[in-house]
Amino acid sequence: MHEMDREEVIRRIQESTERDRQAELANMPQEYLGRFDFDKVQVSPKMFEIEITCDTNDADYTTRVSVISEEELNKIRPLIQAIKNFKPYETTTQPWEGSARPASPWIHDHNYPWGECQREDLGEKSPREIYDFDKEVFDIFEDCCPYGTYGFHTVESVKICPVREKEVLL
Repeated sequence: MHEMDREEVIRRIQESTERDRQAELANMPQEYLGRFDFDKVQVSPKMFEIEITCDTNDADYTTRVSVISEEELNKIRPLIQAIKNFKPYETTTQPWEGSARPASPWIHDHNYPWGECQREDLGEKSPREIYDFDKEVFDIFEDCCPYGTYGFHTVESVKICPVREKEVLL
């Protein structure tokens, strides 16, 4: 039987997923199981890959894959659901300065106009005007979004999967 110190036991548990943690505990020598309070050891937070695809300009799609914690994912889930449930809205455009063109109705169907893609000149609302969430929620979400050259106007898809161990081959 080999000797492990307390730090080595804690390190192994913290670096493992819950399933790996259970296997690790099952393989621990019995004398170690009685010496430590394993329920008080912090297990590393679960991490997720989040893949967001956005439309930047009439079906010019760009995708970004980021890694976020389970806590961050839980914070942005309601925003993602709100984006999914987005309904187009109508505004009235202002007459162009120096033009005879009258004010006219305009239907906005972009679910997340961000960056230079937001058409304020047509009365388009920003995401913070469309959705009612804290700044932190928008910051986490936008950090995961592909900005593109000019921003984007529509979130097309959001996919998540738990981060697994990856082997880099090249």
